[in-house]
Amino acid sequence: QNVLGKSSSTVYAIALLASGQSSTITGTYAGQFIMQGFLDLKMRKWLRNLVTRCIAITPSLIVSIIGGSHAAGRLIIIASMILSFELPFALIPLLKFSSTATKMGPHKNSIYIIVISWILGLGIIGINIYYLSTAFVGWIIHNSLPKVGTVLIGIVVFPLMAIYIISVIYLMFRKDKVVTFIEPAKFDNVTQNQMEGGHLSASGRVEMQPVPFREDLADIPLPQ
Repeated sequence: QNVLGKSSSTVYAIALLASGQSSTITGTYAGQFIMQGFLDLKMRKWLRNLVTRCIAITPSLIVSIIGGSHAAGRLIIIASMILSFELPFALIPLLKFSSTATKMGPHKNSIYIIVISWILGLGIIGINIYYLSTAFVGWIIHNSLPKVGTVLIGIVVFPLMAIYIISVIYLMFRKDKVVTFIEPAKFDNVTQNQMEGGHLSASGRVEMQPVPFREDLADIPLPQ
C-alpha cells in the first residue's frame, strides 16, 4: 500500500485471481492424470472437475463462513507463507528438468527461456526467504514472551532455517545424471513398429506381451 497507494487492493485482487486460476488448472490436470492413470477411477469430465474443485474449495469456504472476511484474509496470509516455504522444492526441479536434455531431449527450453525463468524463479525465492527471515527476526525482537522462551525458540528455529537454505542451495547445484528421454527410432521401421505396438521396451528388450492401450486416457488433453 505504501508503494501503490489506493490501487494496491485492486492489483492484489487481480494477482490473487490469476494465481487461483493457475492453481485450479494445474490441480485439475494433476487430478485427472492421477484419477484416470494411477487410481483407475473413471468419471465424467464435468463430475470429476466438480468433485476435485469442491474438495479444494471446501476448507476455505468453511473458514470464510465461520470467521468472516477477517478469518479469510488471515487464511490467505497463512497459506501464502506455507506456499513460500514449499515453492523452491517445486520450482527448482521444474526449472532444472525442463532445461536439461537428459529429461526433455530436443524439447528442452531455449537458452533465452532458461535465463529468464531462472532469473524470475531465483528472484521470487530470494524475496520469499528474505521476508520470512526478516519477519521471524522481527518477531524475536518484539515479542512479549519471556526471554528464556524467546531464546529456546531461536535455538530451534535458526538451525532449521539454516538447514532449509542449505537444502535449497543443494537442490540448485545437485547434478542429475539419470537419462529419462529416449530418442525414438526414426529410421528403423521394424523397431518403430515394435515400439508403437508395445512389443519393445525402452531398454530395447523385446517384451512378451504388448502394452495395453488405455482408451480412457486417450481423451486427456495434453499441452500442445
